[in-house]
Amino acid sequence: MRRLVPLPWVLVLLLPYGWVDGAPQAKVTAVELKDVTVTQTPAEVNDGSDLVNLTCDASQGQGNATWRWSKGDFSTISRLLDGNTTLQINQPNKTHNGKYLCIMSNGVDSDWGQHILYVYYKVENVTVTPSSKEVIEGSTTSLNLTCNSSAVWEGSITWLWEGKPLNTANTSYSLLDGNQTVQINQPSRTHNGNYRCVIANPASSGLGEFTLRVSAPLSPGAIAGIVIGSVLGALLIICLIVLIVCCIRKRKGGKRKSPSGPKHKNVLSTVSGQEKQNSHGAPHIGYACWDETNQSSGGMGNKSSLHNNTPVVTQKPRQGTLV
Repeated sequence: MRRLVPLPWVLVLLLPYGWVDGAPQAKVTAVELKDVTVTQTPAEVNDGSDLVNLTCDASQGQGNATWRWSKGDFSTISRLLDGNTTLQINQPNKTHNGKYLCIMSNGVDSDWGQHILYVYYKVENVTVTPSSKEVIEGSTTSLNLTCNSSAVWEGSITWLWEGKPLNTANTSYSLLDGNQTVQINQPSRTHNGNYRCVIANPASSGLGEFTLRVSAPLSPGAIAGIVIGSVLGALLIICLIVLIVCCIRKRKGGKRKSPSGPKHKNVLSTVSGQEKQNSHGAPHIGYACWDETNQSSGGMGNKSSLHNNTPVVTQKPRQGTLV
């Protein structure tokens, strides 16, 4: 029943009421869901992170809501928390990349929110590799410093020299391969210093470094000294080889000249009788031994003392005994 009650100083408006068993009840007004969103925690993850949470919320109307998630097939390491408001992914990797939908319903209204998850490769073990180990001023035309990681990586590359951003406006520097390589043209000692390469993505970063030392060019005197020293060294080696060969040949020649006949212990000390001849009619060659210090034998020596062995040709037979 509606009625306006006039009063001299106020008007009272009686709002509509519903009646249940004679008691008035307030009507329930539908609450609309608004601004359904999905929030990622942590904001950035890489391959190898422990976990990532996706939480679904609405700015209005989620008091009696229910939640459903959609992304094709969920992995067994994914689970729902807090009454399905949060989707947790353990050990996220590249297979978890994609669009996630959160569908919210409160019995009166339904709405949905979405989020795109991207898992980055982890940057680790960054190195800087030079194209040449020895750089000589005036001789080396160019030098390349290449930045890389031991594993698959993604992100941006920044070069530093002595802790400051590399001045690429300098014409002696050129960036190649998407900044992965810095080329130094006509390197000189002014380019000496510490070079750093930083690979970074929203989830991780890594740093590699290399210290460049450009050698001074050799003077004409130094070059001449190196050439002379090399020649003298070669000559010295040749002389040593010749000396070794001569020594070896000398030793072999000495062995050939050494007597191979019987020694004095096996020589007959006394020859008596007539001269013996061999089968060819030639007299045998014998050995006579004497002791020069024994004067009693008349210079013929003493058969009991043998010191020198001198080969002699046997003489014609004569009476007596030849000692």
